[in-house]
Amino acid sequence: MNYPVAIACEPGGAVYVAVDEQGSLGRTPGGGKILRCVDKDGTGKLSDFTVFAKVDHPRGVVYRDGKVWVMHPPTLTVFEDTDGDGIADKQEVLVTGLTSDQITLRGGDHTTNGVRMGIDGWLYIGVGDYGIKEARGKTARRSCSAAAGSFACAPTATTWRSTALGCATRSTSPSTRS
Repeated sequence: MNYPVAIACEPGGAVYVAVDEQGSLGRTPGGGKILRCVDKDGTGKLSDFTVFAKVDHPRGVVYRDGKVWVMHPPTLTVFEDTDGDGIADKQEVLVTGLTSDQITLRGGDHTTNGVRMGIDGWLYIGVGDYGIKEARGKTARRSCSAAAGSFACAPTATTWRSTALGCATRSTSPSTRS
């Protein structure tokens, strides 16, 4: 397994591993995937895996109640395996535009990274210094030029909010970046 970037677990023991074979700076499409790893014989070691889903630049994964949310900038998508074969056969793009054009210029570093489900049931996404130019969902749109902080949405992405954006200090000199 090359370049694992995030993991999530099912209560039954399956582990979802987000893998970005492009690394943090690659820009060539087709190098990302979510692996579903299982221990079928109870030894505590991986005995089987499937490519659950293919996405570019996976940066975060969350599992809950049969659904797998994947942050793959500029997109947040939810996947489901409805027939139990370990491969997602249903997917829904929830939010797009969760970064700026820098993702096509520099790759996945400094972009929206990670996704976690909070105790309130909302998804929280870390926003890097690329910022979010304009996030678009089914029922909402949000423009935001500030960088660094977090973005939160309900699991259906019908309601969302920016939280703590604008936390980065930008400098024109690479030696003094903070």
